[in-house]
Amino acid sequence: MARNYRDLEVWRLSYDLSLSFYKLVEKFPKKESDNLISQIRRAASSVPVNIAEGCSRFSKNGFLQFLSYAYGSCKELEVLLMMSRDLGYINIEDYNI
Repeated sequence: MARNYRDLEVWRLSYDLSLSFYKLVEKFPKKESDNLISQIRRAASSVPVNIAEGCSRFSKNGFLQFLSYAYGSCKELEVLLMMSRDLGYINIEDYNI
């Protein structure tokens, strides 16, 4: 079941999304570097990392487990993005992207 994660469109999209989040938090206040910025970076990088790790599993269930972890990180990012918007760290245009 092992496959090359770089061949998966979902991995490529999640990798690009992760880079976008890293760029987005550069606008945040420095006081958030140990909290919100750190959480966003961790969750954003977790998505492509978990997809890649899942690709190394030799069973469908193992792969699906890591896809589930990646999905959980996406939901974490959703909440963190809402918080960032409501705290005024990002504008509505960035939020809607």
